[in-house]
Amino acid sequence: MDHQAVYQKLVVSGQREQVKDFLREQLAESGWRDQVRLKIKEVIDREGIDRVTVDSIMAQVLPVAQEMVPDTTRQQLYNRIGSAINASARTSS
Repeated sequence: MDHQAVYQKLVVSGQREQVKDFLREQLAESGWRDQVRLKIKEVIDREGIDRVTVDSIMAQVLPVAQEMVPDTTRQQLYNRIGSAINASARTSS
């Protein structure tokens, strides 16, 4: 199932906001958001505030930020999405 189909099922099931809130909460609790802020600051300090671009920050920080998501958070997120999709499939059959 592609990303768009998963997104659509989450929207239809009403679970999108709950999954999003869960992820936001878990990332904040794990310190991930603070770590990402530090990475952004490092890029700005290294390149200079006058020369850095949003695209440059995204290119450098996004891959690192994705890798920094705790494994437990990632697994819980997959489980929640899977449960929502399965529930949606059961109610539509």
